[in-house]
Amino acid sequence: MAEYVRARTDSHDYIFIWGFGTLVYFLADRASASRFVFPNALLSAWHPRYAAWRRELIHDLTARKPRYIIVMEKDSLFWITGTEGDSLQNLKNFPSLNNLINNEYSLEKTIEHFHLYRIKSQA
Repeated sequence: MAEYVRARTDSHDYIFIWGFGTLVYFLADRASASRFVFPNALLSAWHPRYAAWRRELIHDLTARKPRYIIVMEKDSLFWITGTEGDSLQNLKNFPSLNNLINNEYSLEKTIEHFHLYRIKSQA
């Protein structure tokens, strides 16, 4: 999966991973479009900065326009997120991110547990 991303992006392109497969950033040698490389802070509705962090992520993704947003499935970590669902399921609970992906990206490929959405304006 990392080879696929590396072959279809330039070294200056950003990517973003919604899920716990953050090793992909290193293996693909691509930078994250946001400081939020793990989704757990964005799933912690009990935290006072929760809403601000979600707005910051959307701002980052809008400003940096990652070439790919990669959504993972089958990565459920209840003891970290406090939610039963995996990242794909938890995306439904983050409407602004879900809408960004649906409106500005299109599903290009699924590799194992990774759904690769490519930005439409750069396709």
